[in-house]
Amino acid sequence: PMTLMFTMQNTGKPVTPVLPEGCYDYGDVSDLPQGRRLYWEQNNDGTLLVNMSRVKANGAKIEDVNYAETEALKQVFSIAYYLQKTGFETYALSHIAPQTGVRETNQIEGLYTLTEYDVVSGARFPDVVAQTNYEIDIHSPDAKKTTDERKVSGYDIPYRCMVPDAIDNLLVAGRAISATHVAMSSMRVQATCYALGQAA
Repeated sequence: PMTLMFTMQNTGKPVTPVLPEGCYDYGDVSDLPQGRRLYWEQNNDGTLLVNMSRVKANGAKIEDVNYAETEALKQVFSIAYYLQKTGFETYALSHIAPQTGVRETNQIEGLYTLTEYDVVSGARFPDVVAQTNYEIDIHSPDAKKTTDERKVSGYDIPYRCMVPDAIDNLLVAGRAISATHVAMSSMRVQATCYALGQAA
């Protein structure tokens, strides 16, 4: 599923929660899109980074992406309203990401496919081009309120994952490399994608 990230800022004084027309009045944690509260205080300046929206859509289809942009924005306003009533009474919505984040779409079939076993076993490869220790982090593809989170100790990503099996003179970096669904949930984060881009 897709997520639209946003931040809230501690103003130091009570704010008046506002729920825009067409949004959702979440009453309990179980009503939230992910069924949980997921946020981080950042920079010691009262900034709250919020990752709580969840939209089931196919990021490779423009109709789904258009729907997700609207639905995710409704969820953001609704989540901010919920948070302002449940512990963040002095926080105001301060920034919304310019685009809803897509975790996974299409990938190449490469000379090698990174697997769940590679990730959990800490695989090492002679043609390593990037490394990560980001956890397995599967947000339920059917957008139900489940998540598969597993810590990993670190592993290599081999060059062969960037080389398409059926196309010559092409290297592929980032989320489109050859990896299984589970492996992708760990290697898809920005820092790893940067490293793959630099390698390519």
